[in-house]
Amino acid sequence: MSKVLYMFKKIMNPNHERWDEFVTEMLKRFEFCDHTHRTTQAILQEMQGIDVDGTLKVFEIMGGYCDCEVILNVMCDGSPLQLIRGGQGDEQEASDAGADHREAARSKGGLGPGEGGHC
Repeated sequence: MSKVLYMFKKIMNPNHERWDEFVTEMLKRFEFCDHTHRTTQAILQEMQGIDVDGTLKVFEIMGGYCDCEVILNVMCDGSPLQLIRGGQGDEQEASDAGADHREAARSKGGLGPGEGGHC
């Protein structure tokens, strides 16, 4: 196996053979967002053979700066309604839902004005 392929197999991503296992665990365990990767990191650490730090960096590139954004941006490809509607959500509704979540986090002190994509 080439070094690149070996390294790729250690990074959790939507094409990884254990992606469904990761998604199932995230949906079981996620309760609220504390603006960290606490749940994501715990699950990845339990999944032996996964490069946790490398995966978190990839998730951030994909917009997953915390647990809720891993769910909204990485797991659902940017559409929170995919979880509810099996991938057939309306893009405007999905965008509005993401904006509502960010505004709620901002009002609780979790996101300052102009801080971009973090929840």
